[in-house]
Amino acid sequence: MTEDILTKNLEKFSRVLGEDMAANTKELKQEFKMIRVKLATMEDNFIKLDNKYKLCQEEITEMKNKIGALEAKVCDIEDRSRRANIRIRHIPEEISNENLESFLLEFLKNLILGGAPHDHSMDRRHRLPRPQNAPETYTRDVMVRFHSYQTKESYGSDEE
Repeated sequence: MTEDILTKNLEKFSRVLGEDMAANTKELKQEFKMIRVKLATMEDNFIKLDNKYKLCQEEITEMKNKIGALEAKVCDIEDRSRRANIRIRHIPEEISNENLESFLLEFLKNLILGGAPHDHSMDRRHRLPRPQNAPETYTRDVMVRFHSYQTKESYGSDEE
């Protein structure tokens, strides 16, 4: 009798254990299936992000190239805008800003041999700031912007 009870209990335990294992196995299979789906989705998202990253890198490289080209253009434009400028040194400080234009016109006329008629059109003229650590007796340079590059060239290419 004890043996029969033990056998029955063992069979019952085996059946319950089998049912539990089957239920747990079914749950695990569903969880693994969900994990595979999530992993596949994550892989797809990773591939998409990687492609976007590569596109961004290409765009950044392209933008850097464009910025470099634009900086070169700006430098060229700035250099060209200064072509008609001339720096004149050692003009006495006693000449006021109001009299600077007439002084420069006379100075430039005398610079051309024989004072021949010449276009002396100036757009702007002004004294430059005194360099740092320059003595008080230092005469500030005068920057003159001629109306055309040809006018500037007629005085020679030496800017000093």
